[in-house]
Amino acid sequence: MFLDFRKAYDLIDYNIMLENCCKIGIRPALVTWLASYLSGRTQVTKYGSEISDKRMVHGGVPQGSKIGPVVFIVHINDLPLVLKQPEITYSDDMTKCDNDEDDVTIFMDDTTVSEIIDIKNHTAGETIGNAEKNITEVMKFTNHQKMELNLKKCKEMLIDLRRNKTAIPLTNIENNTIERVTSYKLLGLWIDDNMKWNTNTEKIVKKAAKRLFLLKVLKSYGASTSDMKNFYMAVIRPTLEYGAQVWNGGITKDQSNEIERIQKRALKIIYKEDDYDKCLQSGELVSLKERRDQMCIQLIKSMANSDHKLHNILPKKVHEIRNRETRQNSHMYYNFKWRTERFKNGPISYAISKYNETFFV
Repeated sequence: MFLDFRKAYDLIDYNIMLENCCKIGIRPALVTWLASYLSGRTQVTKYGSEISDKRMVHGGVPQGSKIGPVVFIVHINDLPLVLKQPEITYSDDMTKCDNDEDDVTIFMDDTTVSEIIDIKNHTAGETIGNAEKNITEVMKFTNHQKMELNLKKCKEMLIDLRRNKTAIPLTNIENNTIERVTSYKLLGLWIDDNMKWNTNTEKIVKKAAKRLFLLKVLKSYGASTSDMKNFYMAVIRPTLEYGAQVWNGGITKDQSNEIERIQKRALKIIYKEDDYDKCLQSGELVSLKERRDQMCIQLIKSMANSDHKLHNILPKKVHEIRNRETRQNSHMYYNFKWRTERFKNGPISYAISKYNETFFV
């Protein structure tokens, strides 16, 4: 369930937020400084050449400021306690998972409430799971914090990878039926209910293709090869690589070729050369596929650091399990056991496989 706070930053109540600051142990001097920073603010409305009188602002934080996200996190810091789950705070969405080891992750103003439901003894058409109950608790919390959920923007996604799927009724909150979607953009990545990357690939390719026009404009104005290459690497290529560590192993060969085709078109514009390999050589570049694999390898190297947030999900190294250390297995990780290609090509499993391959070269 993807929830959305209406005007999340604008509806922050100063008194409640400052009280929360005191609760979590922020020093009184800093709380006083924050109160001073937020107080005494005014706003006006401009329409054409007309400007309204100044009005005092009694809530909300300045968007675009560095302290804004911190203030919002403090404001919703008690949300995990409402759901009676352990708390982990980051920056933009909240995820709740209902199983034997429930977990709560808070991000900012977009909230994701998820649960694993047992459908073995479920009758088709009947209500199942705790989604409505949990969302009701979230709404009670937001009302207490003088915030609001925008139910019209709330979406629901049902992930059922079985062939014979169970008919589960739509979720209804205060006479509002939550729309069930097959894909949703979460933290910049498009998630599909079949756990494939069709929508995400389509979106990034389309977005990057539009930016190729800007490359042609630069060329028409006589931009140098070096400048056009820098523009490609700064504006177009990042679009094709955002979150690649997550989806690289899960895309098909056709999807990989579709992404690669954007780079081929870009380099053809820059270097006036049809041969892709020659373009790569001229620009001292590598294929996007090779870059994505390197990003996955770098992810595992970063996770090896004990301070990394994903360090604890890394499996043991091979020599720690076999009790026999060699030049190769002293660095290799014992990869997860998988029964499906989906799990095999998952972010961590795939990255470990690519990382281990570097010791066989």
